[in-house]
Amino acid sequence: MPKTWRANKKQKLRWEFGIYQVLYKHSRMLTRPMRFGPLAYLVMPYALLGTLIPTVVLPVNYLLCALALATGNWRPVVIILVTFTALRVTMSVVAMITLREWSWDPLTAVFYRFLNDPLQIYLAVSSMFSVITGRAVAWGKVPRYGDDAGRMTRQIVQGEITEQVHV
Repeated sequence: MPKTWRANKKQKLRWEFGIYQVLYKHSRMLTRPMRFGPLAYLVMPYALLGTLIPTVVLPVNYLLCALALATGNWRPVVIILVTFTALRVTMSVVAMITLREWSWDPLTAVFYRFLNDPLQIYLAVSSMFSVITGRAVAWGKVPRYGDDAGRMTRQIVQGEITEQVHV
């Protein structure tokens, strides 16, 4: 997990740009899915959907919410906000149960929509234009902080990992 806003932005830009590159390079898989098997008819449509949501659906959703608020029709906006916040909280709780890692993460779901979605929209649209115009994106150096090693050390100390670990 990136430690700074700038590092987070760079990471998400790499991910967005990379998915557009994959979709462009392997676009034949979307037009002839039976030839390429499960990767083509399961994974590629999911990747395409994952790019369409931040580039098309989210901006249209926010535009419609703004129009609804401007006309005084606030009820649908509240329903959307409550529904998607509840969905994010549920996803966080399920992930915590599945991974057996407990944190305050479900509480961040309330603010997630206001912080991450605008960033995701910006990066998805800018990545799409970078791919379309052929502009190169530099990956840069990704700093590593050793958080996974720290988690493993804590697990060893707490007795969760009992086998001998060699470094």
